[in-house]
Amino acid sequence: MMKVAIIFDKKREDTMGIYFEKALSEASFSYRHFWLRDAAGIKQEFDVYLRIDDGDYANDLPCELRPCAFWISDTHLKKPFKSISKQAKHYDFVFCAMKEGLAALSKAGIKALWSPAACDSDIHKRLNTGKKFDIGYVGNDGGSPRKFYLQEIRERYPSSFLGNAPYTKMSEIYSASKIGFNYIRPGESITMRCMEIMSCGAMLLVNRIKDGSAQDLGYRDKESLVFYDTPDELFKLIDYYVKNDVEREKIADAGFKLTVSEHTYKNRLNEILSTVSRNICA
Repeated sequence: MMKVAIIFDKKREDTMGIYFEKALSEASFSYRHFWLRDAAGIKQEFDVYLRIDDGDYANDLPCELRPCAFWISDTHLKKPFKSISKQAKHYDFVFCAMKEGLAALSKAGIKALWSPAACDSDIHKRLNTGKKFDIGYVGNDGGSPRKFYLQEIRERYPSSFLGNAPYTKMSEIYSASKIGFNYIRPGESITMRCMEIMSCGAMLLVNRIKDGSAQDLGYRDKESLVFYDTPDELFKLIDYYVKNDVEREKIADAGFKLTVSEHTYKNRLNEILSTVSRNICA
């Protein structure tokens, strides 16, 4: 059995590190968690040292901890990318959540594999609730244009939930929503929020993701999610799918089934550890 050291800072309970660690425990791997600030004290007794991007770039893994893998999420953010590109060079395996990040890392001399966002189907789960919300969105309003979309949605569809909530309430909110709204920023691939919406059984309505990451993962427009390209189209689509229950729920169910079967953190973890194991044994 592979013995894994998983390294990330536990500052919140709803981070990718937490979800990866949960996947490790449920897969019955032998593992131990470490904070990145304590990495210098990690013993050389593990088969792989897996670091999960958590925004801490002041610390790094000692070079003697091998084989080491770095799962990166923030390549689309300019300031973090500078630190990421410096640190990632000494890792044996680099996995990147953003497809455009692969090219950026390559320019920095770093070979990386795509490992996109996922869901935890035990936490982000479909509940048997009525659809009391037209639109569901859990999170901050953020910057332009997302905040303007959300402001308009609030005015047009008052029977919606748009705002912050504990991650433990996410399933209740999205399960009770006819449509789950999201806006993908430039440089981002399909995100955690997209996966969480679909895993909870709401129909995902998201701006067209330019890098094709959704399609690469098997999602199809108006089959398992719905894309919008302009603000006018966004509101036309909301008007249509809020009223057309059968068509909307068919899309939502297809998105749900694909997400919970193929795009969980268990899936991602198995892909990462299989890649590491295969290359170590080669």
